[in-house]
Amino acid sequence: MINVRMETLLEKLTYKHLFKSNKCIIPANGFYEWQKTDHGKQPYYITLRD
Repeated sequence: MINVRMETLLEKLTYKHLFKSNKCIIPANGFYEWQKTDHGKQPYYITLRD
């Protein structure tokens, strides 16, 4: 499974025990947030300027 949010990580039973027993760093240059529009959802890529 992918796309778990950090805010709800410990609330999901699937990830709760994994988070407490292991650590993992996933390098990323940015992430996507979605905004609802009249035409559906619009993805926005969030990244640092530099």
